[in-house]
Amino acid sequence: MRNRNTVEFLGIWEQLHNPGFNPIEFDGIKKQTGLNSYKISVKEWVQKTNAIGLKATAGRYGGTFAHPDIAFEFGMWISPEFKIYLVREFRRLKDEENDSLKLDWKTSSFPLFRFSVFQLFPNSGLRRLCQRSGSTQRRPFRPNRQTMARCQSRCLFSDH
Repeated sequence: MRNRNTVEFLGIWEQLHNPGFNPIEFDGIKKQTGLNSYKISVKEWVQKTNAIGLKATAGRYGGTFAHPDIAFEFGMWISPEFKIYLVREFRRLKDEENDSLKLDWKTSSFPLFRFSVFQLFPNSGLRRLCQRSGSTQRRPFRPNRQTMARCQSRCLFSDH
């Protein structure tokens, strides 16, 4: 393993999935990766960092084995065609999931919604800043034209 991007990907994956990962040793490996004189084998990587995502075994039926997340990443790096098939399959599975749940999440038909600042941030205090009425009544804020004019002159958010 000589590529810096490969080592960084493996390190991030291990940090997310492996509580016994050794981040101090990983930093040392990451600094040396990319130099022409440095390479690290899978066995050395596992021994130094306590990694669980890769496994190398010798002998008959031996080889290098990887967690599916890591295998997919290597496959996408090696073959752009594999990457396209993987993306296509992911989209197909998401469409199936949406169809089975009866969700209307077609990415080509996302409507553009218009929200007021008060709907997006209901407890932010912007209503009091804009209203400036001093009323303590617990009622929804429905500004009239005069309130809107006063509010727009002092407030940054003119779209209520």
